[in-house]
Formats: sequence, C-alpha cells, structure tokens
Amino acid sequence: MKILFLTPQPIYQDRGSPIAVDLVLRALSERQEFVDAVTYHEGKDIEYENISIHRTLNVPFIRDIQAGFSWKKIVCDFLMIFKVIPLLLRKRYQLVHAVEEAVFFALIIKFLFKVPYVYDMDSSLAQQMVEQLPWLAPIAPILNYFEGLAVKNALVVVPVCDALAKDIEKYHPQKIVILQDISLLNETPANVQINLKEQLGISGLILMYVGNLQTYQGIDLLLESYALSLNHTKQADLVIIG
Repeated sequence: MKILFLTPQPIYQDRGSPIAVDLVLRALSERQEFVDAVTYHEGKDIEYENISIHRTLNVPFIRDIQAGFSWKKIVCDFLMIFKVIPLLLRKRYQLVHAVEEAVFFALIIKFLFKVPYVYDMDSSLAQQMVEQLPWLAPIAPILNYFEGLAVKNALVVVPVCDALAKDIEKYHPQKIVILQDISLLNETPANVQINLKEQLGISGLILMYVGNLQTYQGIDLLLESYALSLNHTKQADLVIIG
C-alpha cells in the first residue's frame, strides 16, 4: 500500500508524539508498506525500509518547536503544503495517515483526490486551543464544528485514550480504534528490583506524573491533586518525569 503520512512535529525527537510517530513508521516498514512522510525541518533523521522522509523548508528563525499551539507550528504547517502538493501530483496514494492538525490537510485531500484518511488523534484540538488561548472561547463552537467534520469524514479515528474516544462519540465517527500505549523499555530481568523511594530518598507517598508540562495536559489538576493529598497525609512527594 502507498501511504502519505502527514506528521506536524519534529521527527525524530525523544518526546510524546514524535515517539509515537516513530513507532508507527517502524510498524509500517515492517509491514512492507510504502510511505512518504511529510514532517518539519527539525528533528533527527530516521531510516526505515520503504519509508521516505520529506522535510519542510529549513527556516532559520524557527527553532525548538514545542508541543501545543504556537505561531511556529502555524508557519511549519503552512510550509508542509509545498511538500504535500508535489507528492500528490506525482504519486497515487491509497491512504493518508494524518497526525493531529494535519487531519485538515487530509480532509481537503479526500475531497479533491478521493483518498481516504486515518485520523491519528492525540488530543481534542478544539479543546486544546481554547485552554491554551482562552480568548478563543467565543469561537469554540466553530472550532468544534471543524473538529467534528474531520472526525466524521475519517475512514478510522485512532484516539490516544479511552477518554478521548468517548469525547468524540458526539461527532459520530465511522470507526474508532484505540491503540493502547506499550512500554518502550527493554525487558527487565525478573530478579531486578527497582526501589524508587530509596533512589530518591523518599519515605512517604509518591505521586508521579510522566509527560510534557504543557497547560493542556492538565498540569493545573496535577498541582491541585498534589495539594489535596497533603491534606490527607503527613508526607507526599511529587515526582515529575518530563
């Protein structure tokens, strides 16, 4: 199968979505699929059989592109168009795999080129934008409408978790497939004991968070939960891995 893979992140970097994208590309390579992946100019090169990486124009003043909505991502998303169009004109794809906001490119491609798409959904973009930029709240219904349009027209939606899958049911997607996270750690021998409390010098309760510290991840809830825990226990330590 020939797949156009649209991923609006720096590929590859050791964080969230780029790690997930790397796993998908590796799996597609192992399946002997032919993939053209369009991504940002930043990131470490990766090499898999039958996987071609197409990077956007290297803009000197755009560096250190972080997760979440930003002007840097808007510019890079726009530049992806100049990679996507030539590929569509030269090749015939059977499927588009669209990650996050790239789904709107995929939606247009479906209408113009009749190529179905899979929506790789890491979060609710509408909700994320309003939470990150509260002044967008008045147009939240419009953002929800376009998100619903992207969900409804997808061949399959692949949400990152059960909660997101439940949230998008209101858009009546054709099909939802949840891919659960897997450990990226090498197998640890059964006789190896890891004592985190001992390593960190902690004697009481541990509250642990693993992930990035963007506001939309619910960091406010994390801090509120930690504060509440201190009302019910003499000692609790918050361990953050990000």
